[in-house]
Amino acid sequence: MEFINTKNSDVSDLFKDLNLPQNVSKDKRKEIEDYYKFKQYTLSSNLISRLQARHDIMQKALGAAPPANSVEDKKIMCYSLLRRPVKPKQIGRAPILGRPRLFGGKLLDYIQVTQQHVPLIISSCVSAINRLGLHNQGIFRVPGAQVDINQFKEAFEKGEDPLVNITGRDMNSVAGVLKLYFRELKEPLFARDMFDSFISCIVDVESEEKCVENLCQVVKLLPRPIFIVMRYFFAFLNHLAEYSDENMMDASNLASCLAPTLMPIPEDKDQVQYLTHTIELIRTIITHHEEVFPSDGHGPVYEKFAITVTIDGEEDEDDEGISERSLRRSPSDD
Repeated sequence: MEFINTKNSDVSDLFKDLNLPQNVSKDKRKEIEDYYKFKQYTLSSNLISRLQARHDIMQKALGAAPPANSVEDKKIMCYSLLRRPVKPKQIGRAPILGRPRLFGGKLLDYIQVTQQHVPLIISSCVSAINRLGLHNQGIFRVPGAQVDINQFKEAFEKGEDPLVNITGRDMNSVAGVLKLYFRELKEPLFARDMFDSFISCIVDVESEEKCVENLCQVVKLLPRPIFIVMRYFFAFLNHLAEYSDENMMDASNLASCLAPTLMPIPEDKDQVQYLTHTIELIRTIITHHEEVFPSDGHGPVYEKFAITVTIDGEEDEDDEGISERSLRRSPSDD
């Protein structure tokens, strides 16, 4: 209280280091500094040796192999304790454990584990649009409700089909979740390492026929599962473009909406220039899908014409009992 009540009190004596002499010569102070520097050096210089001893003790406690004998082996083991472990590069394809991710995963891995030639999310969305969305104006261009898209995503990730009882009002959300799936694939539908090969089919080509011919040669290099998925999806897009008078989505409009998703441009490329090439490439494939992806009798194919299903209480039925006014249904639903 005396110090508080006194103005300009000198309290420097309270902050003096009592362990050191107050009045020391310059040489003595230099000696003290050298002492602490040497102490710090001795504590840090044997860090590798102390880590090695700790490593040997842990190995012995865990029943692991005896410590390395050679000097080089010891150095490698010591530096491995100091450096952050680096994941080794994987050579070849390792076996996949468990169900792979649908969104954000690899299409090839998912097909390999689930044995679905066409993943459920693709076949279900295509089937729903085939039944109810061919006439939907702006399909794939008009965004859907984000809440519905998230719900569809969660259900598909669990292996469920949320589009069984879908209505025509939700077609934009169905197209939205399908675009989201392709956009989040770890490896795009058009693989990055084949980007230049596909672009070369469209650049400096004298005719569209020559472009289709080049595409047929490049498509033969695709993995078989990717070929089947592409054949299925582009046949559907071609069918959808046939209703462009009503849905306003011809092959060019569909290509403009889907090219950045199906075939993203590498970062080291000119984005503006190559965007035009990718759109033209996707448009060409949609228009000439039968030539680019010929049917060979193996794997599922998209059924262009829907099956009609009788409505209860309908009159004017034909000889087979099918009403002229009927619901559209894709064969994949059977």
